[in-house]
This record gives sequence, C-alpha cells and structure tokens, in this order.
Amino acid sequence: MKRKHAAEIIAWANGAEIQRELSVGRWVYDPYPNWLDDYNFRVKPEPRMDVVRDASVFTNGDIEAGVFSHPMVAGGFSHPMVAGFIRYTIDGETRKLKSAEVIE
Repeated sequence: MKRKHAAEIIAWANGAEIQRELSVGRWVYDPYPNWLDDYNFRVKPEPRMDVVRDASVFTNGDIEAGVFSHPMVAGGFSHPMVAGFIRYTIDGETRKLKSAEVIE
C-alpha cells in the first residue's frame, strides 16, 4: 500500500522544502511535517519569474489611444500612429502590473 504523501516524503528526504495547507489555498512552511493523512502537503513551488514586455502606445490622432504589445519596439518599429513606447513588468507571483516606464 502506497502512502498518501510518498512523493513529498521522498522529496523532503532529498532536501526539498515542504509546505502544509492551513486552509484552502493557504500554504505555510513546515520544517517538521508529521505526514498525517488528514493534512495536505506539497513541495514548495519554484517562484514564478516576472514578465517584462515592450509595447507601442498608439493614437488615432485624437485623444483615443491604446497599447499594442509586440516583440519589436523601440528603434525597430515606426508608424505614424505610434505615439511612443513603454516597458511594463507583470509580477510573477500576483500576475498584477508591477511597473511601467516610458522607454522612448
């Protein structure tokens, strides 16, 4: 019979950091897991990296404007409707906008 937490026990024995679920979706570090079947354990996931993208800000000549994200931006892309360029960063963990800056 296979233990419920067999994979986590093996990972912990090999030095992985283990987390225990306190409530739905809320995980905490557990330095000394008891491996009871009533609890949920997991190997601490790797942190997600921030996402950095460049984008052109365009306008139709009026106040209406928008942002178009593409791989080729400042210095390599021009169009009469492009008003400028920005670089924005999305937080890897929260997936929310972390920063934005004008790059040209």
